[in-house]
Amino acid sequence: MGSLKSKSEDLVQYLFKEYVEMYEQSGYSQVRSTIISSLGRSVALYRKLRLIGKVFWIFTKFKEKIILKKDIRTVMFYLDPTKYHIIYSELYTVANVYSTSFYSTYRILQRNTFYIPLFTVLENLYSGILNENNEKIYQSIEELRNIIKKINPEIIILNNDALPDTRAIVLVAKELGIPTVEIQHGIYQSNSLLPTGRYVDYLFVWGRYFKRLYLKQKIRPSRTIKILGYPYELKPLPREHKKQKLTVYYLGQNFELYNRDLLDVKVETVNALNKMCEKYGFEFVYRPHPGDPRELLQRKLPNVRFAPRNETLEESFRKGDIFISFNSTALVEAALRGKLCVQLKNYPVPTDDFEKLGICPRSFDTLEDLESYLGEIARAQDLEQFYKPVSSDYIEIPKPNLGEKFLELIQEII
Repeated sequence: MGSLKSKSEDLVQYLFKEYVEMYEQSGYSQVRSTIISSLGRSVALYRKLRLIGKVFWIFTKFKEKIILKKDIRTVMFYLDPTKYHIIYSELYTVANVYSTSFYSTYRILQRNTFYIPLFTVLENLYSGILNENNEKIYQSIEELRNIIKKINPEIIILNNDALPDTRAIVLVAKELGIPTVEIQHGIYQSNSLLPTGRYVDYLFVWGRYFKRLYLKQKIRPSRTIKILGYPYELKPLPREHKKQKLTVYYLGQNFELYNRDLLDVKVETVNALNKMCEKYGFEFVYRPHPGDPRELLQRKLPNVRFAPRNETLEESFRKGDIFISFNSTALVEAALRGKLCVQLKNYPVPTDDFEKLGICPRSFDTLEDLESYLGEIARAQDLEQFYKPVSSDYIEIPKPNLGEKFLELIQEII
């Protein structure tokens, strides 16, 4: 891509407009306002965190001197360590020749790791985009460039290359000749937009299916797509079929954020599922998407039990026995953990068939067909007949383990 510093409009197009326009051309008219609101909230937050950032800088400078004096190869992360802790741990223990440098606004302070606070960088970047202030954007990019040059990593790992912060990092990395890797962070549909994985040098995907998607849309060459497998900790959960009542979770998605007309579909679906579960003696819980208008939905669904705000996804997996959703990544994760999962394709939105892909044992287009299936489950003496493992073509389980597989792939690059 080269340097875009002399081309103001090209820089804003790359950092922000291109991603928004891709979605708008696909019919999602609310994406621009949603992202602008998110950037505005982030600017306000980072302004408040400036003092905390200065404290982190003091600690960082002390730890940085210790680490950078060593003749150690550095990997720079822009990932949430709570989600990718197995990968971090592998670099700490097995690959002790690496010093992992966590590069994000997330929280991590561990051995062989130092934290770089980006409050000022991101505040200037987002503020510059919102106010069309090129000087602030350039200031942000320049500060980012100085930080990365000083750390001098051999590789940078991200979980997307679509949003302004990650695109800025990829831009600087290309100028400095540092390879970048994106780890796939969610599932994609075969006939829908692939908004990310376009600018990084390498893409680590979950399975052969996703590699084929990128090749089919001619987004990147085959040699730059490597199969890592499922990148998160995977702990199969016990099946408690002797419970007095089985618990059914419906996993919400926030399609109405981009198309407000779809809110009615959600309300109708949750109401219908709640009544079905009452009919068959199941407990029903609606787990809202983090972007759901929870208060509004609770007013519209007064008789429905909602998962508590502070209930983690892992806790929901432990409490639930049957999981239903349209095409949520969480539904795939529940299936990987050995839960009974069902796809309900009743939104007027294109989606893949999870049954055909080998994710869920059954997939239904209508609430009526789903109700018949829930009746079969309620009458069954043995629920094992309803289970089916997730296809390895869709999601591969890394071998010999996630940490070693990740290390093997980055060693191929550097």
